[in-house]
Amino acid sequence: MKALRRFVCGGAIAALSGCVQLPTAEPLPASFDRRSVLVVIDDPRPQRRRNALLGTGYRSRRNYDADPLLTQTARSIADRHDAIVEYQWPIESIDAHCFVVQADEPSRLIARLNADARVRYAQTVNVFRSESNPAGGAKAAFAKPATAKAAAGRGQRIAIVDTFADIDHPDLPHKRVNQWDLVGPGRGLPRERHGTAVLGLLAATPMNGIGIDGAAPQADFGMFRGCWQLSDASAAASCDSVSLSLALQTAHEWRPDVVNLSLTGPRDRLLEEIVSAMLERGSVVVAAFDEHRDRHERFPLLRPGVLYAYGIGTRNEARREAGTVAIGARDAFTLQPDAGYNVLSGHSMAAPIVSARVALFRAAMPSAGIDALHDALRKLKTPSTPSR
Repeated sequence: MKALRRFVCGGAIAALSGCVQLPTAEPLPASFDRRSVLVVIDDPRPQRRRNALLGTGYRSRRNYDADPLLTQTARSIADRHDAIVEYQWPIESIDAHCFVVQADEPSRLIARLNADARVRYAQTVNVFRSESNPAGGAKAAFAKPATAKAAAGRGQRIAIVDTFADIDHPDLPHKRVNQWDLVGPGRGLPRERHGTAVLGLLAATPMNGIGIDGAAPQADFGMFRGCWQLSDASAAASCDSVSLSLALQTAHEWRPDVVNLSLTGPRDRLLEEIVSAMLERGSVVVAAFDEHRDRHERFPLLRPGVLYAYGIGTRNEARREAGTVAIGARDAFTLQPDAGYNVLSGHSMAAPIVSARVALFRAAMPSAGIDALHDALRKLKTPSTPSR
């Protein structure tokens, strides 16, 4: 498997000064379907072999990808179960190697693979959604302008796992936005609506006489493309277990303080393991509230360091669940590609506001713990008037 270093910095795909280069896997296949089965195995290499040649462990991705033991082990397991490896990739943070195979009866294959001593576990390739809709004239909540350096998120790293964003928008600070494409050109569009909207709420340049003021404009932003826009007519986007695992792993290597997941979907063992690794390193994960699943079935699972963002609409009340942060509205006036703006609605638009407040709190009180963060977020209020 050939490794690529695909990233975008300041709107161009190039190795520019100031960009952070992180290794990524090769572009994904055009699609996975209901026959796809995801298999996770422990890294089969001895420790000394992982540390050999070009660097330490997965840090040298060329060494990792060139090692035939990895691909041979995956193919050996697939052959044993009459399957063919469609795609494979490493997940450093959980010390694992993953691959996807196809099966006419995936449930039976999953059962057989889970009984194989060489397999950590096998699961379906789950589907996730990033959705926001035009608010239809509803009253909008706007990102609060930054009033001081400490209150602008300076020194914080905010990872956004989403679609790509139009970082050439005139209301964005190019120097503090890096993008990594973990999906590849075969899915979606280069300037996507949902990622642009999320990034705009966080990063739009304050006090520049146009548009809106971002809620944490002095933070550093990493856009990790694990989702792709489904059509030109909508901001709706799709993701899956494979694309999100690649995006989360690459974000993990970037060492973020806050991770914004403006998406919803089912419980997923692989993704939960990567999120756990991020939490152990000190990241706070903010996800859009999923109204269609209970707390035991939604991704990510609730635990210390995971927050759900809930935007209160005109006809609903926030669900007072543990770990849920309610903001004053679920509609937001934000950026769109090609220098555009629009009012979008959904809990996914509440998530970046909560992510910003986490960043502001951590910038102002870097030694405070999760309990203090929760206490501060309980008092969160979002203004309902435009920044200008």
